[in-house]
Amino acid sequence: MTRGETGGRRTTADVRGGQAPTLRTIVDSADVTGTDATTGLTYQIIRPDQLATAPWRTLNTFALTPAPFYDPVFLRAVSGFGRGDLQLMIVRDPAENGMLRAIWPFNTIPLGPVSSLRANVTFSSHYSPTAVPIVAQGEAERTIATALRGFASVAPVLVTPNLPLESALAKTLITTLDAGHFAHTVTGRNDRTVFSGPAVFREYAAAHWSQNRRQRIRKSMRRLSEEGLVDFRIASAANPWPG
Repeated sequence: MTRGETGGRRTTADVRGGQAPTLRTIVDSADVTGTDATTGLTYQIIRPDQLATAPWRTLNTFALTPAPFYDPVFLRAVSGFGRGDLQLMIVRDPAENGMLRAIWPFNTIPLGPVSSLRANVTFSSHYSPTAVPIVAQGEAERTIATALRGFASVAPVLVTPNLPLESALAKTLITTLDAGHFAHTVTGRNDRTVFSGPAVFREYAAAHWSQNRRQRIRKSMRRLSEEGLVDFRIASAANPWPG
């Protein structure tokens, strides 16, 4: 496992967590709201269009591990590529005037084609190489423990695909699962190239690729766009949420 440096490789994984096998009553996610008696924090499941953009982005800016692919505008554009109806598990602190402490995009899906049990799956798409829940810095274990309690009231299994194992969020999640005596395992690993952003990509390309190669790539991208072989989805803050 290596860290995701510029032009390097990053290890991502599915981390599955759940209590020891017990049957739980499956409820409508829209009805889920409550207070964790242990942490004192509240959890609630809402639709993405029920959360204002400004506090969402503020939390992401100061998150334990910032999640650019969970920016509200980006998520709005790719929401239709998930495995089901997109929902948000949010955690707030009543002692701090309801301050937002976590935003966890997810879908709830059947565990199998003939299974009556369901799993909560952190939202991921082909357009999002990583899927990192947004959790505030400071007392992150307390926040994650509250989110886990909310998830457990919906389905007995939580799956977190494409979660970078070296991220602070992943390490804190595993620590919280251990502390709460949740059974968990890493079910698969993917090594993929990760660039930190457009500016870093340009620097990497200039340092490692010839000018001729860069020109060929730009020409190919223009041709793909002209021939309609590339699907562009553009979202802005003014766009309504699909559906």
